[in-house]
Amino acid sequence: MFRLDGGNDATDTLRVLHESGHFFLIKRNMRRENLLYWLDIAKSVGEKASYESREGKTVYTGVYTGKGPAGDPSLAEHFEIVFQVTERIIDKHGNLLHFPEVDVETYWTNLYEDPETVIGLYHSRGTSEQFHSELKNDMNVERLPSGKMGTNEVLLTVAMVAYNTLRLISQTALSFTKELPYEYSVSRKRLRKVIDDLIRVGCKIAYHARRWCLKLWAGDRWYPVCSKTYAALLAL
Repeated sequence: MFRLDGGNDATDTLRVLHESGHFFLIKRNMRRENLLYWLDIAKSVGEKASYESREGKTVYTGVYTGKGPAGDPSLAEHFEIVFQVTERIIDKHGNLLHFPEVDVETYWTNLYEDPETVIGLYHSRGTSEQFHSELKNDMNVERLPSGKMGTNEVLLTVAMVAYNTLRLISQTALSFTKELPYEYSVSRKRLRKVIDDLIRVGCKIAYHARRWCLKLWAGDRWYPVCSKTYAALLAL
């Protein structure tokens, strides 16, 4: 399944995906569409979603058919528009609004799932974007150094090994909840935090008793986690 953002909302892209036979989910670029027009559609054919509603806020989800991209209206029969329309007449501070605030999200799709599932699938793509961000920013692999594909392939392979190693260290460390210096309510750490907390550990290389050793400060708050994490990894 292809999940693409609004920058890919183009007739040519939709046509290619349709002809390929793959499932797809593309956020529509609203451009100059009237938001109140979509609010009327939502109230007519949509259903109220209870999971995000509160006093003064109503969320509608649904499916709208019969509308294709402007460049090729004939494609309308092959897929649908899933929408989520939010109407607010009271803001989050409890103030009444003179005019309602309307937010609209619409998606081209050929999936058969219900609207809430489709919208959740698109929103979950943000998780994968975090992984991309970690690779580009935290590991500094945003710009590849060579104009040769073979060289860049080697670099990406090494980056993949490093990424998976750091992720393994992170998940192993989080399993030692009692040793963590402070309480975590998350299931994963960003790689830059893994590097700062578990890789860039203050230490000293010393030669003692005819052998080289790595001396760590026992007072370091991350020392208990480091020792248990690397002991667990060595046992794998």
